[in-house]
This record gives sequence, C-alpha cells and structure tokens, in this order.
Amino acid sequence: MEIKNTENAVLSVRSIQKTSDGSDESELNTTAYYQLTEHGPEIAYYEVDDTGKRIGRTLLSVLSDHLFTLNKSGFTSSTMIMETGKTHPVAYKTPYGTIDMQVFTSRITSAFNENGGHLTAEYSLQVGDNFHGFQTIDLTVQRK
Repeated sequence: MEIKNTENAVLSVRSIQKTSDGSDESELNTTAYYQLTEHGPEIAYYEVDDTGKRIGRTLLSVLSDHLFTLNKSGFTSSTMIMETGKTHPVAYKTPYGTIDMQVFTSRITSAFNENGGHLTAEYSLQVGDNFHGFQTIDLTVQRK
C-alpha cells in the first residue's frame, strides 16, 4: 500500500527490548494512513531520521487474530511474518549487507474497527546462532 497524500490517523508505537544486558525502550508518535481492507487492517507510515528526512516506509497488515506482517522499505528493508506460536525467517537488509534472523512470536492481541485500534505483540529474535532478546510492540492507531 502506498501512503496516501493525506495521512488520516495518529499512530503511537512503544517498543521494549529485553536482553541479558538490560532493557531498552523507544516510542514513536507520528501520522499514518489507516484503512480496513477485506483482509484486515493496514497501517502505513514513514520513518524519519533525526533531521526529519524520510528514510523509509513501514506497512503493517493484520491478517487475523494471530497473524500480521510488517514490511519495511527504504534505508533498511525487511518483511517480518509475526504468527503466534511459530518461527519465521527474516532477511534484514541494510546498506552494509543482509542480516539473517529468526523471529518467534509468543503472543499477539489486537482489536480494530473503522476508527482505529490496538495491537500488542511479544516475540523473540535470534541472529545466527545467538539469541538477541525479547521484544514487545504496543501499537495504537486512531483516525483523525
């Protein structure tokens, strides 16, 4: 999905990463394009650098109560398939090369309607033979 000329929603994404070295938390608040399709909700937004320059686009497609995809394109690119109880490979492409990872999703909860909704996902990442940590994404989108 191409992001429309007019973003029609406000998006808040809170991410928590826990590793053996501790935890890190980040939050993103931005405008987005939100729509309900025959397959489920879609949320598209731009990623920006510290100067505000657009460096990428993210599209989240919720396909069912236990399955969504996260497609990133731009400075980095990847397609993550998040499915409760399953492990999926991810090729995370950067300007410096590709990082092969595995993502295991332990829990997804979501509720969406025509005005917006909420999604929480808990998953773990493995890079090569090394465990990389537990991740939690908490996302809320609301039409303007």
